[in-house]
Amino acid sequence: MGKEPSQESEEVGVDSDAHPQPKRAKVEENDDEREDEGVLSSVHVHPTNGTSPLGKALRVTHFSTTIHKPRITYRIHHRMATAIEAVGLQVWPGALLLMDYILWKKQEFESRVVVEIGAGTGLASIACASVARKVFATDIAKLASADSTNDSLIHSDGGNESTMESLGILDLLSKNVAENLGSDTSVCVVRELDLVDDACPLFQFRKGPKEIDSPDSGFAFSSSDIHQFDSDCTVLLGADIIYMDFVTFHFVRRLPVLLLKRVSAKGSASSEKISRLSEEWESRILYLSLERRIHFSKDECRITAPAWDFFTRTVEAINLDMAGRVAEDGGDLDPLFPRVQIKLEQVIVDGMPQYFEYERVKELELWRVYLVQDALQEK
Repeated sequence: MGKEPSQESEEVGVDSDAHPQPKRAKVEENDDEREDEGVLSSVHVHPTNGTSPLGKALRVTHFSTTIHKPRITYRIHHRMATAIEAVGLQVWPGALLLMDYILWKKQEFESRVVVEIGAGTGLASIACASVARKVFATDIAKLASADSTNDSLIHSDGGNESTMESLGILDLLSKNVAENLGSDTSVCVVRELDLVDDACPLFQFRKGPKEIDSPDSGFAFSSSDIHQFDSDCTVLLGADIIYMDFVTFHFVRRLPVLLLKRVSAKGSASSEKISRLSEEWESRILYLSLERRIHFSKDECRITAPAWDFFTRTVEAINLDMAGRVAEDGGDLDPLFPRVQIKLEQVIVDGMPQYFEYERVKELELWRVYLVQDALQEK
């Protein structure tokens, strides 16, 4: 008897003459005979997703556990090949690695308030919501839409329904949350988080909670959201968000403020994984999954991982800035911001069970990121 597939696609009517590639695919525009290069996640190179990665219709793929009992299944709407600016519309292996870790180490997420940065299709946020107290699934609203006016949504019965409305990334994220969590969507809420937006209340240090001034957006943080983040959030998630230097720079730039948490009057969150900085401050923990995408540099005549290298160099630069700043000029940070450094610690996953079906290559890594006291300030 064959094993029941852990990934099943409901997309139908795909082109049969295109050949899927594990990382990139040529997207042919028949109208003007021009070719643009698209990016394709290795997760979607799967027999149940059909023979073509290039169909514009939203796919619906089921991601199911293979060894976990009872069996868990998530139904995710996503796109196949996209431009690099819209890769959040796809499912990437980093999300599945993070989901494996959440199932393996449930105690690190149980009853926590969690924020996922760059949630994309929402797979990791939805999985975390099964054990956490509250999950904020965040992404930027300015990504390319998930479908155009001529695209179709594919339903479980195999039928197509034409849509005349563009489905943005936050709408797609909300759709996946609603379909997987049903009436219990209050445990996982979708919010807009633009890493470039200096006015975002999550990036404020000493200012009190306030609402984002976006009356037309249904995804703005409310005052109660910000209060819950400030007082209760101890865990951050990020899955495959280290891929574009511009995004990486602003992500690292925001890490000190996102990771720093004021200790409440009730005391610390009582987790050995929470890094205690002082009687007043402690560090949140960021679980960051990523794939080191390896390239051969002709200029340097060596193997490189450009996205990862840029990430680590940016962390080092931010740490130097924080260590060398003076009270009168704190750069992006408040002059009274605690003297801290960003610490990267790789999580060893060799003994971690693989609950979901994906290729766990050695370049796919999980990191724990948190703040520590600046060593010079401790002396």
